[in-house]
Amino acid sequence: YFTYITTGTLIIFILLVIIQNGDSISITNLIQLLCASLVTAFITSFIISDKIEGPSKIKIVVHYIIICIVMTFLGISFEWVNFNLAGIILMVLSTAFVYVFTYAITYISSKCEADKINSALKNKNGH
Repeated sequence: YFTYITTGTLIIFILLVIIQNGDSISITNLIQLLCASLVTAFITSFIISDKIEGPSKIKIVVHYIIICIVMTFLGISFEWVNFNLAGIILMVLSTAFVYVFTYAITYISSKCEADKINSALKNKNGH
């Protein structure tokens, strides 16, 4: 998850810098992005794993809420956004982008891997 989350976070961060007429992204920002990605990847690995019981839809909703809270806290702590309603909304929307991006890439990747395995099994069984 780390690579997908980091890529999605970097994409949205670059877009926000461009929208806000920022000049560049600093080394500090990149370190902050990596830290945020590492924290959210850890949370994702734990919640999405089989260690937590329950319906998938509930796990996804709980996961998204936790990720939004964590990213809003980090966004305010790292001074990516202001601590006001607009800043919180911006972080929730940014988190939604990264969330959808990560799940789309994970789905595509998993589907391709499953297709390869199924094809290999068919070839092995002579079908």
